Amino acid sequence: NYDIVHFSTHGHYIGQVNIHNDLRPMVDDLSLSRCGLMFAGAANTFSDEHFDDSRYDALLSGAELAQQNLSETELVVLNACQTGQGRLTDDGIYGLQRAIKQA
Repeated sequence: NYDIVHFSTHGHYIGQVNIHNDLRPMVDDLSLSRCGLMFAGAANTFSDEHFDDSRYDALLSGAELAQQNLSETELVVLNACQTGQGRLTDDGIYGLQRAIKQA
């Protein structure tokens, strides 16, 4: 449990998802699968021909981030590329910022 969380890394948002080009397995809410953060070691994941979701892959999808418990966190800073992008809906923008709100 932290009061402040600061992500300073690489971020991504994939606007159009075609079969087999998403970075993470899909979940019901596709918009949270289309965004994420990349940490040290992510290049190894991209160069690996056999994606193994059971091991540390240095990728944190929006769907995975939304499942975290940040209820005690007062401030989250996203200092990464494409963190403001997402899918526009009547309920707001679905992207990394939505994932943090859900967490």
